[in-house]
Amino acid sequence: MKLHSVLVVVAVLLSCLAAVAFGKTTGHVEKGFRLGIDLSTLRGDDARLPVPWQGSYNNGASTASPAKRTGFAAAAYLFYAFNPKAGLESELWYVTKGAKYSGSDAVEIDLNSTTGNVRYQASGWTATRRINYIESPLLLRITPHAGSSVNPYLIGGPALAFNLGGKLTTETTTPFVPDPSLRVSTEEDLWADINRLEVGAVVGAGLQIPAGSSRMSLEGRYTWGLSSVDGSSQGADMKNGTLVLSAGLGF
Repeated sequence: MKLHSVLVVVAVLLSCLAAVAFGKTTGHVEKGFRLGIDLSTLRGDDARLPVPWQGSYNNGASTASPAKRTGFAAAAYLFYAFNPKAGLESELWYVTKGAKYSGSDAVEIDLNSTTGNVRYQASGWTATRRINYIESPLLLRITPHAGSSVNPYLIGGPALAFNLGGKLTTETTTPFVPDPSLRVSTEEDLWADINRLEVGAVVGAGLQIPAGSSRMSLEGRYTWGLSSVDGSSQGADMKNGTLVLSAGLGF
């Protein structure tokens, strides 16, 4: 059985156990939306990025480690309560993942000029891998102290993310020699090198505050990518890790 099938089965079994453990079902349905930011990075043996525009300084051998990048996240959700303390939540997120890179490595580029080929040199750069997803988690939500003025809750379960495309943007951050006015930037489409489907596991916690017939919430969650992002070669090891902080409103 494939990994994503196993995770879906686990989530359904957990939800059934929760319904039995916490008592009689209520059938309450809540729908709503969430907006927030995501802090994402990449991990794995292939998550490092070769330093761009490498030349005779380092013979093209240097790589840079991934760091966190900040993006936008938004979701719509539907929550079915088995009882006041437990239920199953289906969500649909737009989320940006990837990582940011930077370095002070010496870089060089050859450009043609009126006097012939000129080698320009600089010593700073940044790069961003940005990958856009539609993500669909199926989560068990447990509210241990339902009915109070502030209701803390826990969430957990599998998630499937569908790749919408990605870009690798790179630019220099320091002046080139001998032309300080020169800045170089590039953009590479990653569509051909990214797997179309990502399998992940979600854990998180939040606070829900009743407000009349509505419910406001503040939530933090982390999604571990369990399958590789990189589809350029078999066995590539590059996985997402994404922290999402959001505020929501349910009805």
